[in-house]
Amino acid sequence: MRVLVIFLMLLMSSRGMAGTNPSPIDLNPTRFALLSRAMQADSGQTVKQIQRKSGIKAALFSVVLPGAGQAYNGSYWKTAVFAGLEIAFWTANVVYNKKGDDEDVRMRHFGDAHWNERKYWSKVYSKAVAEGVWSDSDPTVQIGTDNLILESYYTQDVINALRQKEAQVGYTHTLPDTKTQQYYEMIYKYLHQFGVGWDDAPDFNYYDDINNLRKLTPHISAYRSMRDRSNGYYDVATNMVILVMVNHLASMFEAAYSAKAHNKKYHLSIDTHRQRVGYEVVNMYGLNLSW
Repeated sequence: MRVLVIFLMLLMSSRGMAGTNPSPIDLNPTRFALLSRAMQADSGQTVKQIQRKSGIKAALFSVVLPGAGQAYNGSYWKTAVFAGLEIAFWTANVVYNKKGDDEDVRMRHFGDAHWNERKYWSKVYSKAVAEGVWSDSDPTVQIGTDNLILESYYTQDVINALRQKEAQVGYTHTLPDTKTQQYYEMIYKYLHQFGVGWDDAPDFNYYDDINNLRKLTPHISAYRSMRDRSNGYYDVATNMVILVMVNHLASMFEAAYSAKAHNKKYHLSIDTHRQRVGYEVVNMYGLNLSW
């Protein structure tokens, strides 16, 4: 910080130099006192304006709450910008997470309505029998005319035995025993294995043909669209969190920079007082320039 002080002296005496007449620039003491008070008030405002700001403190404020550092620096329009962005990004995050959740619920209900787990296990059973991996020690199973395991034989013991056969019949994935997120992902991603479970699949062997894997049934297509929309909403929500982090960092750096810039500004303050110089009373006007 450099300070340049300039004093202007105006002679103000009831008599002139060496007995001459009073100086023509002589000021009335009352007027001078009023002028002095006005200048001191202005000087006080200027001094208050040039109080130094801590860049570290401003940055920390903004890391915790974007816009707080700007408020500390006295820049309230910047405070409104950063705080407004923070509110907007978090609001968008909540809204799009809700959209994703709602679409995910619709998708799961659709999957429960149109993907038949018993149909899938019936296909596993038919492959196990065809490939000779279903032994006499395994539970007894009977198939109906619709190629499905009869309801009376579709027990938990049978399902547990069929789970052990998935890998043996050449399948690459294991269907989760509960309806997890992975469960709902698998039933439309791996059609060569799970496509048979869809109620509008043309037949049990339709998706055994690799050429049919890109031929989605209407229900599979609708289900995949729901899954894509849900994931898209979640992606937007995630991007909003990233923008929140960016907003925190931007506010932090801007607050630190503005505090530093504030401290480097030129400032001018005015000081007035009366001083005796020799035999004369002199008005002293000081200009304090700091940077």
